[in-house]
Amino acid sequence: MGTGLSGAKLQDFLGNFQIIGKEEKLMVINVLGEVVYANFNYHEVLDQQPQWLEKIINADIGSAIDLTTFQNQHYFTIAVPIYYNGFAEGALIGEFSTSLENLLSVTMDNEFHSISLQGRWVDFSDVKNQDDFFSIRTLTIGSTGLQLDYRLSKQLITSEVKGFVWDLIGAIAFGLLLAFALLFIFGKQLLLNPFKKLEESKQTLQRSEERFKLAIIGSDDGLWDWDLEREFVFYSDRFKSLLGFSVDTQGLFRAHISSLFDRVHPEDLINLENSIKYHMTEEEPFGVECRIKTRQNNYRYYWLKGAAALKNGHAKRIVGSLSDITQQKLHQEALKKAKEQNDLLAQAIECANVGITIADASKSELPIVFINETFTQITGYGDEVLGENCRFLQGKNTQQGAIEKIRQAIHKREFIKVDLINYTKSGQQFWNSLQISPVFNDQKQLTAFVGIQQNISTAVAAKKELEQAKLQAEQAAKAKSEFLASMSHEIRTPMNGVIGMLSLLEDEALTDAQLHKVGLAMGSARSLLNLINDILDFSKIEAGKLDLEWLDFDVRALLGELVESVALQAQKKGLELILDTTTLEKPLVKGDPSRLRQIIINLLSNAIKFTEKGEIVIRAWFSEIESQLVFHCAVEDTGIGIPSDKVDRLFTKFSQVDASTTRKYGGTGLGLAIVKQLCELMGGGIEIDSTYKPGSRFIFFVRLTPSDNRLFEAPSINLEGVKILLVDDNLSTLEALESQLKHWGANVYKANSGIQALSLCEAEYQKDKYAFDIALLDMTLRGTSDEPLGAALKADKRFQAMKLIMMTQMGAKGDGQFYARQGYSGYFPKPATTKDLFDALTIVAEDGEALAKAKPLVTSHYLKLMRQGQELKVEWPTPCRLLLVEDNKVNQVVALSMLKKLGIEHITVAENGLLAIEHLKSHQKQCQFELVLMDCQMPEMDGYRATELIREGEAGDIYRDIKVVAMTANAMSGDREKCLNSGMNDYLSKPISEESLSAKLQYWLYGSASVANDDSGGGA
Repeated sequence: MGTGLSGAKLQDFLGNFQIIGKEEKLMVINVLGEVVYANFNYHEVLDQQPQWLEKIINADIGSAIDLTTFQNQHYFTIAVPIYYNGFAEGALIGEFSTSLENLLSVTMDNEFHSISLQGRWVDFSDVKNQDDFFSIRTLTIGSTGLQLDYRLSKQLITSEVKGFVWDLIGAIAFGLLLAFALLFIFGKQLLLNPFKKLEESKQTLQRSEERFKLAIIGSDDGLWDWDLEREFVFYSDRFKSLLGFSVDTQGLFRAHISSLFDRVHPEDLINLENSIKYHMTEEEPFGVECRIKTRQNNYRYYWLKGAAALKNGHAKRIVGSLSDITQQKLHQEALKKAKEQNDLLAQAIECANVGITIADASKSELPIVFINETFTQITGYGDEVLGENCRFLQGKNTQQGAIEKIRQAIHKREFIKVDLINYTKSGQQFWNSLQISPVFNDQKQLTAFVGIQQNISTAVAAKKELEQAKLQAEQAAKAKSEFLASMSHEIRTPMNGVIGMLSLLEDEALTDAQLHKVGLAMGSARSLLNLINDILDFSKIEAGKLDLEWLDFDVRALLGELVESVALQAQKKGLELILDTTTLEKPLVKGDPSRLRQIIINLLSNAIKFTEKGEIVIRAWFSEIESQLVFHCAVEDTGIGIPSDKVDRLFTKFSQVDASTTRKYGGTGLGLAIVKQLCELMGGGIEIDSTYKPGSRFIFFVRLTPSDNRLFEAPSINLEGVKILLVDDNLSTLEALESQLKHWGANVYKANSGIQALSLCEAEYQKDKYAFDIALLDMTLRGTSDEPLGAALKADKRFQAMKLIMMTQMGAKGDGQFYARQGYSGYFPKPATTKDLFDALTIVAEDGEALAKAKPLVTSHYLKLMRQGQELKVEWPTPCRLLLVEDNKVNQVVALSMLKKLGIEHITVAENGLLAIEHLKSHQKQCQFELVLMDCQMPEMDGYRATELIREGEAGDIYRDIKVVAMTANAMSGDREKCLNSGMNDYLSKPISEESLSAKLQYWLYGSASVANDDSGGGA
């Protein structure tokens, strides 16, 4: 009642309220005596200062009826209290639109009649002198407290009596004379007058019946007439139509009371029957609300009225009407529901944990008309601020920018949310999260602003602490990253020199002892580099800055290269290394080959480290999950295994199964943790099969996509009809080779010893007079007389047509002449990769030019030469001039040696960026440079700034677009982007390998599409 919002809603409840067909004047006054709603000029009532107003507002009386005088007319004014939750909240006052003079116009226009009304606040009479009238009848009007007195003029009665006497005397005399005359003259005619009167009465009765029928037809209510004596009920057509019966179906509604009672809802029927039974002996009419089923079989609400006609105290008939009140009932339910919702809303507002205020938008000052309890709890202000603008919450530290935003939003009538500093009643400062929403009525008129306040001081303080902690963490992370970057640069710079020099030494003419020592030094350098790379990768992953590449590569070839790279290490420990890629049908995929290589190398290195004897098997296959290509790989070993209670520690950072100082196996504990995170970054995962015995079995999967690049697609393989004998004492090797060869269509026979192999050859020769086309033999197997198996087969004339291929160990030195004398057509080292196996078998099986050129036999070296011959031969531009910008003398020697080894002779060296620009300036027309190899961190001017100046034209316009490849020891996350952003074309991290350097030069100088875009240098 005290809010502008309530006033806006009253229009919906009180609009179009009518009495005697007219919209009446209504107003609502709250407990403060303020008019919160009025649809007329309420000063007509309030200016007369009615005595009952305060009593009604305070609910001292239940109602008041008064007469308001306006322009010499009297209007009934009715007032009642308004209650809310049991408390008086104001008053509802209504004034009739029709004056009392108009209501009594018929009586008051006659001077011989008089009306007077008397009540507690009513004293009305239509004449000044009431002593000139007789009181005919005094009536009490219901429970209104009013008495109506009807009077007649004394003068009228006196004149009427005198006139009546003389009229009576004259009428008697004249009547007698006239009667004799008429009887004499018209006697016969007069005898017919009674019959004429009867005819007129009949016509009058017919007209009455017609009026009655018209009244029935024109009424909105249906009529019913129950003749209790005849048990016949008349239902009007309107009655039947209200129950859903059309003109065509009304005949189905029988003229019996059961036609009605059978349709009344069972819950309402008893009440209806009791009401009718009670009124059988009463003349007072009755009315019952009930639900009645229509012809459409749905219940509607009706008001059934009736009155009994009594004879001798008993009802002879009951006549009544039927009204459809369904819509009225629905409106009542809607009003009830709306009231319940309003009550819930009011309760919710009071119970809300945010402060709520409502300001009256119809006034320029926007005074507050409502506050809830939480607002008082937050600010300390109570009802004393009602009628005030909310500026009292502002103070010296309140942000002017926020206040201006609020003003603009109010001016534009828009919603706004803003955080600002406000002050409580006690002057305490707090952060207020303020929301202001405009409220519009149905006519789109702004009526109020609703404000929601929330004390967020604690949240703001926590946010500041969090920001401070975040800043400190970022500073710490930055310091850590800068330290790692610096250490990486400082370590990689000398490592580049060490590994580069060792690589150059390996190409020199050294003794076996010297080569052994160089190999040990190179292994140590590589181990140190792997450790550095692990630490850097861990730092990148931890910071979420490890980026993946998306390149085309052959996953089967990648696996072959990886197995070959660790084969020597495994064979030195006497381990059998087996690769099974039989089911990799379409190995050309897209993904990050560097990271996949890192995962597999880590697992292979662990398998070799923790396996003393037996074998290591690598199996790979594809599957499809959710329409995506998934690459699976399992690494199985026969090593020491992993205790079940230690499995959960495997993928934890810096954690090892044996962390004691006396442990046999070293390591940082980062490897598997990095592997797990790399798998997850590539959309996959890794797990260990704890049931695998003996040893361990790691299985990982990553998501890849099929490559649409057909440039490197492998040719189809068909060994249909070729008989091949496999001889090896390792069952896993036999199974892997058999699976692959059968997949290519070959007929495969297996033997796990020399004796069994000879027996198979005997059996096959006896069957077809021909043994096998090709035999793949392990080099350690012997024949029946302890001679090499190959020599035993070649010594038998029956088997001399068979082509023999030896599978040697990776570290064994090859002597082509010796193996040729033994009868072999070729050899290659274990593990047998798909590429080596296929190429060797193809050459030997074809027995053509390729085999003839393989003098004295096919070797792995010859296979590589053949592949290189099939690939596009690289020719450097002539002349090929490079500018090497490097400040470290050792790295200069390493880079120059690698470049000259690659066939590039014209190289100029600059020790910093300034000298590089000078060299470029001095070679403008003649001897122009083709490419710049740029170190990043150098004295005087670093590589970043030098590149930027080159792109700006500082070295001449002809060098604006020269190819610049970074060659730096910076390998942290973001270093590649930093190089590219400065204008460099590509990036190589130190230590630099000859392969990666050659690949980059081919790409940028020759434009070879076959170059893998691998930024890593020599690091694993």
